[in-house]
Amino acid sequence: MKKVGILYILGFLVGMATGLFIPLSTLFLESKGVSENIIGMISSTYFVAMVVGSIIFLKICRKTDAYKLVISALLLAVIAIFVFVNSTKIIAFFICMFVVGLGISFNFITIQNNLAQTDTDDKTKVTGIYAFFFAIGFAVSTALGTIMFSISTNLAFGAACVLLLIDMVIIYNAKLKLGNSDNKSSGSENKIALFFPFILGGYTYGFIENAFSAFYPIYLKDSYSLKFAGIVLGTFVLGGIVGMLPLSALPAKLGIYKACILFSIGALFSLALIVGTSQKLLFSLIAGACVCVIYPSTLAALNMERVSSDDVIWATGVYSMFYSIGSACGPFVTGFVMDFTHKGLFIVSGLLIGLFMIVHLVMETKMQLQRR
Repeated sequence: MKKVGILYILGFLVGMATGLFIPLSTLFLESKGVSENIIGMISSTYFVAMVVGSIIFLKICRKTDAYKLVISALLLAVIAIFVFVNSTKIIAFFICMFVVGLGISFNFITIQNNLAQTDTDDKTKVTGIYAFFFAIGFAVSTALGTIMFSISTNLAFGAACVLLLIDMVIIYNAKLKLGNSDNKSSGSENKIALFFPFILGGYTYGFIENAFSAFYPIYLKDSYSLKFAGIVLGTFVLGGIVGMLPLSALPAKLGIYKACILFSIGALFSLALIVGTSQKLLFSLIAGACVCVIYPSTLAALNMERVSSDDVIWATGVYSMFYSIGSACGPFVTGFVMDFTHKGLFIVSGLLIGLFMIVHLVMETKMQLQRR
């Protein structure tokens, strides 16, 4: 239980750090006069780095202790954040985003792999609690981040650096390690097809969450104060916190496919109504509950139902990779949508991805029924 507690603390810390850096980096770039499509490309670089980091980490983690890799990458990430805030060059923004994404990627995979190998039969609960702590950290930092940003840019980004440094110290003391399975899993292609619905869940969650986090404050800033934008974004994450534990119990009762269909439908309607109505706080809360619960549900289902113990590292790496791809595509696509159409249409790409997930899950459900 001591190890699980450490993972929960790490989830809280990395949630706070990303909750500060991701939304505030877009506001920082806009304050420097960078256009929305370039902001989207820079934000996506962070998640492209997470994809690259997933591949690199899984290839070299057996050659050295995992915690040493994570510490080195996080130290570079702290330096990159400092350079990011003090730079005016577009190329420097891209490079710094990539380095930060690489560090967070190494951190995520180590935590997820250790979660998957915890000594418990209820991995859904363990993963759900971890996501709960991550969401609390993200919500707290998102709400406080915009306030700190309005006071001082260095204060906001400095806080993110301090959080990552604390993360480093805990990882060093805990000396987290990975399992002993091979880097390559037999029948990888077949297995990807087998648990594609769960990977799609990670992709969809990453796409919507990060497109929303990156561009919703920019959309709101035209009509509302920066403080209100932070409160609304914090409410989205609060919805994830409130709904995380009760909603993560639904897959066990309804089945993972039916539960995720319900979550996706709820997310689509609430996200559409965020833009279309004045009740932004209410629908941000509902959207957060429906979107955020997709992550623990699909990751836990992947670990419990579809992957043998020998393939856990490979599977969590693939899941992280697709989550990162979705996270990269979200800001990238949304930035172009906002730049070439209207800022109010920033959520359209996320709605289309959610709709695709619903259609795919419905087809999977029908196929399951036919097999019976």
